[in-house]
Amino acid sequence: MKSVVVFVLLLFGVVVCIAGAGLMTQTVEYKPDGVKDGERAKYDTILASLREKEKIRYEATQSNAPVARFESTAYDFGLVDPHSTLSKDFIVRNNGGSPLTLEVEQTTCKCTVGNLADSVLLPGQSTNVTMTWNTGFQAEKYEQKAFVRTNDPLNPTIELAVSGEVKAVLIAPESVGLASTNPKEDSTGRIVLYSQRLDSFSIAGATSDLPGFEWEVAPLSTDAAEVFEERPLSAMVLNIVARPTKRGKFTGEVRITVIPGDGSEEIERVVQVTGKVRAPIVFISNDIHQSQGLDLETRDSSREHQFQLLVRSPGAAAEERRLEVLEVEPKELQATLVPLSRPGNYRLTLTIPKGSPSVMFNRDGKHGYVKVGDPNDEDFSNWFPVLGAIVSVE
Repeated sequence: MKSVVVFVLLLFGVVVCIAGAGLMTQTVEYKPDGVKDGERAKYDTILASLREKEKIRYEATQSNAPVARFESTAYDFGLVDPHSTLSKDFIVRNNGGSPLTLEVEQTTCKCTVGNLADSVLLPGQSTNVTMTWNTGFQAEKYEQKAFVRTNDPLNPTIELAVSGEVKAVLIAPESVGLASTNPKEDSTGRIVLYSQRLDSFSIAGATSDLPGFEWEVAPLSTDAAEVFEERPLSAMVLNIVARPTKRGKFTGEVRITVIPGDGSEEIERVVQVTGKVRAPIVFISNDIHQSQGLDLETRDSSREHQFQLLVRSPGAAAEERRLEVLEVEPKELQATLVPLSRPGNYRLTLTIPKGSPSVMFNRDGKHGYVKVGDPNDEDFSNWFPVLGAIVSVE
């Protein structure tokens, strides 16, 4: 009886161990490092694909499978004439141990044709795959492709590509930037135009919505560094001037009319123009912040406090202007502006007089400011915020 009990206990222990092992098998799961749970399916798919490719590569090396080897699969023709028919031969060789089959499956456009000299290559043989296409008239960079299907297990589809750029009748930049300037002063720039097909052309006119717009034409050598690599037959420069009045960035467009030297129809190009007008007046101090302004902190009204800044009016017209303090807030502040020996430079002094009443101007939405400018020109001014507080400790 005792032996039967022991046997039952041992059998129960084996069952428990097996069940426990099954439970552990169901709950333990190994995850690859660095892979998020949401990307696990994508990771597994990529891993399976890599394993399949490695399997094919191994089987191919262990057999006499065909091997397609192209000397090159891409060619750049550079600059070509419009509406030209061009061709390129790509040489392919069978480096494998069994016949290689080839078929041009498709091309990227109807203007491209792919032809095979031989569709079956015995081991060691080679042949040409010829791509022929018409460039058309578009003045732009192009790329055309042909896809060759093979029975090479490692390269079932091989991509061949040809590229180049069709010569243009007239090229102008999409946009140019003008030099930064001061208000009501000239902002200059240049627009370079060139042709890869015309021996000569002339600029008949230019119009623009830019204020004070003026233009002038100048010849440009085809050997000039800015156009030399484009291999132009002719080139010109349109020098332009604008006279913006408002501070900040400005934009506009220049519409150019060109007459080809071969007597063909006029050509029009539109160029976008951008520029910037500097602030007419700048404030200089180690204590002034570009966006927050000048912080006077909290000052006791039992005595006088003074703060000084350099005010500068850059530009050629600085000597002709007379700057003044136009506005001050809060009214408890006093501001004086004194010209210095150098034209366009002034010393600005802010004063908190002794005995000033208490006032707070350091809260959101309630700041002070100082505005300086030409009293005869409302566009010629600038200002900066002033923060602080005047308190009486008595």
